[in-house]
Amino acid sequence: MSSGLSDRSPIDSVVEREIDLLLLMALHSSAGFRDFVAGKAAGCGGLAFVDAWRGVADQAGESDLCVLFKDGDGRRLAVLIEDKIDAAFQPDQAGRYRKRGVLGVGIGHWDRFVTCLCAPERYAAPLADGGAWDAVLTYEEIEARLADSSDSFAPFVRLALARAIDKQRSGAFAPNAAATAFWREYKRFQRNDFPNLSMTSVGEVQSINEPWPRFAAAALPSDVLLEHKA
Repeated sequence: MSSGLSDRSPIDSVVEREIDLLLLMALHSSAGFRDFVAGKAAGCGGLAFVDAWRGVADQAGESDLCVLFKDGDGRRLAVLIEDKIDAAFQPDQAGRYRKRGVLGVGIGHWDRFVTCLCAPERYAAPLADGGAWDAVLTYEEIEARLADSSDSFAPFVRLALARAIDKQRSGAFAPNAAATAFWREYKRFQRNDFPNLSMTSVGEVQSINEPWPRFAAAALPSDVLLEHKA
């Protein structure tokens, strides 16, 4: 007797948390995958794996994934990964990842760090050269890497990534390249010429009518907002 399940895909749709957990499983299970992540995120291979965690939080916020490596001299490198499928960035999310990395150095959790955005290529492409993230790792790159893997979990993880890529391509999130480039230059201008204004980060932008960056929040009364409406 057939239940009809044999014709159904094991994965219809995915959310970021599920991708987080699959990547965490791959990091703990596969030396080859760990080397791949270290090479893409930190530009170096041959690092010893120490541990990996999901949802590492502190006063600067939360990292989706934190991977800790050690080099031949015993220096610890943290790769702090933000995973996105189609959700917009939270205010100053890239900056808070960097603050988290600096904090980890200060309290001795690691000796150096890199921040990494992990997302479908269409989402990540406008941000690849913006400098907000130290590295960008796309779902497509991971899927291609796993296509050559002998790890038993690889086909399932590839299927999940493909579903996530399809979800992003459906139009739920469509970055506006021109608007993103404008606000990237705007932020660079503020940082170089008016550093005391402390403008909030804007990340990638979906519409020419957004975002509304905020200035000098720490210097103004809590009931006063100085924003630029596009």
